[in-house]
Amino acid sequence: LIDVEEQCLVQKPGSSRYSALSYVWGKPTPGGLEPFQTKLNNHIELRQRGAFVQPSIQSRIPETIKDSMFLTKEMNIRYLWCDRFCIIQDDPVTKPAQLKAMAAIYANAHITIAACEGENDKYGLPGINRIRSRPFTKFDFDPTCRMVSLEPTRSLNRQDAQYHTRGWIFQEWTLSPRILAFHHHTVSWVCRKLNQQEHGAKVPPYILSEDLEKRSLVSEKANTDAYAEMVMEYSSRDLTYQGDAFFAFSAIITAMGRSMLGGILFGLPEMIFDGALLWMTRGFATRRTDGHGRRLPFPSWSWVAWNG
Repeated sequence: LIDVEEQCLVQKPGSSRYSALSYVWGKPTPGGLEPFQTKLNNHIELRQRGAFVQPSIQSRIPETIKDSMFLTKEMNIRYLWCDRFCIIQDDPVTKPAQLKAMAAIYANAHITIAACEGENDKYGLPGINRIRSRPFTKFDFDPTCRMVSLEPTRSLNRQDAQYHTRGWIFQEWTLSPRILAFHHHTVSWVCRKLNQQEHGAKVPPYILSEDLEKRSLVSEKANTDAYAEMVMEYSSRDLTYQGDAFFAFSAIITAMGRSMLGGILFGLPEMIFDGALLWMTRGFATRRTDGHGRRLPFPSWSWVAWNG
């Protein structure tokens, strides 16, 4: 975790509260500098008190992460989990275990900060690092009287933002108990009991990953219809690394599989296995491959093995 008071990496101390950051890294720039992140050659340095405020390090921290550290401290939460720094990115031993644990990390976070705008982690959180625009319709009747519309004029449709097209984001939103979502001009609160924008309006349905009622994955009764809907939404999203296709959905498989007789095998419920094999793609589909063009070790009869 990042200790936002001591400004360094620490091991999670007991049951302490922490926030988690949900965001997009962005595509690497061809020929550009490697993103600053925790690696085997710097993780000890980043554990030193005050590491993140050292000029040589602070200048390389993306704005979205800086803003989230500031916001976490303002919310009186001492720790922040962020994959870029809380996972040693080039450690072949600990990284796979951390990826498998990401579902539990978001499920147990006190709150998830969702940076929903921008194409990369340099965009920041609107309203934290800069004054944000508020595109509300205004009517000035005289110098002392102004009427402002409640609904923003700019669409919040998630298809406009790269954030809501990412595969990992689906699981993060589904599992997080509380989400504070930052958009260009408003902040939204989303939890299992309430969803509301800061100006009082309800969060539009297309902002949510799915109906709030379906976000509770633990049930004594198998719900294959809800599971199928989640698979359809998840499979339409993008993954930077195709090998993450199973990891990025594994928590949902684990949680919902508990109530299904036989569990879930490579994404298909065994209790309806013959019917589940009849899944179809939305259009042209291609096999998932690794960075070298080699097919990933998913069975061809599973939707996990295919893009499309």
